[in-house]
Amino acid sequence: MNSDTQHADSSAAISDTPSLADLHAVLTGPGAPFEMEIAVIRGVPTRVWKNAPGTLNEIFQASLIFDDRDFLVFEAERATYALSSTLGS
Repeated sequence: MNSDTQHADSSAAISDTPSLADLHAVLTGPGAPFEMEIAVIRGVPTRVWKNAPGTLNEIFQASLIFDDRDFLVFEAERATYALSSTLGS
């Protein structure tokens, strides 16, 4: 393979790569996991995630799928997600 062929191959790979704008559209468009919508917050139209958890408690509840994984680490001490859920009870 000569250098012209290698350059053409790498150019093709780059041109097949989606742009940041394309990826953003895929992830935040209608029906996507990070779909965006406009919500009025304190009288100001604001772009927000449509499917975002409504409360901090919902975030903690969703994190329980990680049960035995480390949640906090300080030096040699570790707290799991399961332990963190009992601390707030």
